[in-house]
Amino acid sequence: MFLEFLRFARNERNQQRWDERHTSKTALIGEPLYQNTLLFQKSIEDTIIEMLSSEKLRLMIQSLPQIQCRRLILYYEYGLTYMQIAEIEGCSFVAVKLSIDNAKNTIRKNF
Repeated sequence: MFLEFLRFARNERNQQRWDERHTSKTALIGEPLYQNTLLFQKSIEDTIIEMLSSEKLRLMIQSLPQIQCRRLILYYEYGLTYMQIAEIEGCSFVAVKLSIDNAKNTIRKNF
């Protein structure tokens, strides 16, 4: 239930950020939003490369040890701090930091 609440909060935060980005672009350019989207379309090649990279990253995260995977997701996906993750898992701040740092290093090395 706690993770569901965090997911809801993250989605709401992302929606607010999306609104802020698009509102500010429209206000600065002074054009309707649909015209701005025409200026920033990606090519099919860029879209495919982005999809393949995302899939590769997802598979690499899933191949991490379970603890590293879980902590990495809590940190990046749900926006929790090291202290919050340590409290949830009943471990030290240092253990969480080292675990996330090791996961990032593994992904960097293999990506």
